[in-house]
Amino acid sequence: MFDLLDQSLGFVINRAALALKKELEHALRPYGITGVQFAILKRLWEEDGLSQKEIAERTFKNGAEITLLIDRLAAKELVIRERDETDRRAYRIFLTDKAKGLEHDVVEKARTTLAKALGGVSDADARAAFDVLVKIHHNLG
Repeated sequence: MFDLLDQSLGFVINRAALALKKELEHALRPYGITGVQFAILKRLWEEDGLSQKEIAERTFKNGAEITLLIDRLAAKELVIRERDETDRRAYRIFLTDKAKGLEHDVVEKARTTLAKALGGVSDADARAAFDVLVKIHHNLG
């Protein structure tokens, strides 16, 4: 179906993902957080007190990456680590009041960025694209 690199589905998906990441990074710059840090914060805004392992699983990162990212969020005073009461080897990650105060504005910036990315795309086309990408991930994941 697609013979040329510029017509390759994988190439176009990657190019779109990079453009979306760049736009999100630009939108979040005033808050001092990156796109991947946003993903971690978003998971914690959904469910505060996740373990590092749970955050890694829910953001598709490995343990070493999550440790470094959480270190950076802690340095920015956005999260704190607490020992897990049931597993002394593990830590639970909790949002600080500073991070909780950012939620509304930062989530709104992410929504605005996504709306910009989907400009001119019908809801039906967006849903179809989403479903196709989920199917691709399922087939390969």
